[in-house]
Amino acid sequence: MLWEHAPTYAHNRVAPLNFLDWSEQNHSFTSMAAVAGGGRTLTSASGVAERIPGQAVTTAFFDVLGIAPIAGRTFRPDDDVPQPTVVVVSERFWRSHMDADPGAVGRILRLDGQPFTVVGIIPASFQILFASDIWTPFASRRTPEQRRQHYLQVVARLRPDATIDQARARHGSAWRRTSRGSRRRRTATGR
Repeated sequence: MLWEHAPTYAHNRVAPLNFLDWSEQNHSFTSMAAVAGGGRTLTSASGVAERIPGQAVTTAFFDVLGIAPIAGRTFRPDDDVPQPTVVVVSERFWRSHMDADPGAVGRILRLDGQPFTVVGIIPASFQILFASDIWTPFASRRTPEQRRQHYLQVVARLRPDATIDQARARHGSAWRRTSRGSRRRRTATGR
């Protein structure tokens, strides 16, 4: 996990624009991904609404963690759009809400009143940070409030030729370059 280090907090969640900057200036990690809460309301064909626990994740999320789907696919870079329309579901959700239908990939779910296409099913054994049954792409936006709001948790895979101390030094200096002009300085720390 990568965190921002603010003057008063040792481990602070990451602002979306900071994550984008880190990703663009990254030299220490083979890949990086971010995750935020992303529960949604599922509306069944009969009109019954149910809150489903979920996460909004960057498109590299499953690849960074080495998670392969049991059916379909995970997210691709072209799924990173302002209004995502694809969803990956857990095996548990597939069994409990889709009757383990072998044709579930490609089906449409109504989440928060919008149609989402199921593109993949993730093994039941996978959980990270908190229980989730659906994953949707995190929609990156380059707006000023996305520098001030700190709600992402960041995971990264260290390059084989890098040490954690090298990554801390390189990543911390990259953040200091992007934060010039900011009222509060933050540096990245890995734990």
